[in-house]
Amino acid sequence: MLLLTGMEESLRTPESGRGEPLAVRARNCRDELAAAMDELPSRDLREREDLGVALGAIDRLLAHDLKHASSAVIGELERWLSSSRRYLDDLSARKRAAPR
Repeated sequence: MLLLTGMEESLRTPESGRGEPLAVRARNCRDELAAAMDELPSRDLREREDLGVALGAIDRLLAHDLKHASSAVIGELERWLSSSRRYLDDLSARKRAAPR
C-alpha cells in the first residue's frame, strides 16, 4: 500500500494550485454542505437525504489519519471533493436563478 506524504499529496491533487492541503479543502467543503443542508426546507427530503449521505461519507474519510493516508483514501477524498464542489456550484446557480 502506497502512503503519501503531505508533499506527495499536494502534487497529485487536482486543486493543488489553491495552496491548501486536500484535507483542509475537504473539511471546508464539508462545512459548506452542512450549511446548505441547514438552509434547505424540511420538505426537500430527497436533497436533504443526499446531503446526509455525502456528509456521512466525508466524515468517515476524515476520520482517517490523513497524514499517513493510503492512495485509496486520498483518491476517495479527491472524488468526494470534486463531486461536492460540483453540487455546491449547481446549488449556487439554482439559487441565483430562483425568482426572488
